[in-house]
Amino acid sequence: MGRNHTLEDVLSHNLRENLMDYITTQMEEDKQQAVRKAICSDLTDSQIEEYTHLVAEAKEERERAATLARKKSSAKQPKKECR
Repeated sequence: MGRNHTLEDVLSHNLRENLMDYITTQMEEDKQQAVRKAICSDLTDSQIEEYTHLVAEAKEERERAATLARKKSSAKQPKKECR
């Protein structure tokens, strides 16, 4: 979100991002904004919306990369012949 972070921030940001993903994917929609606000009390509503979007994009990118890696890995394995 355009801020300078230190190594000490990594764990708390990772936890926060996992919580944001959990809220989006597992919680009832009517409760999501209030919980996001509680977790990100240092952010404005528009910053929370942007952060939620960035977390979702990052997750999608990781999933695409993992799928591509699996496809490449399975393509490298020799095919078994049927006899």
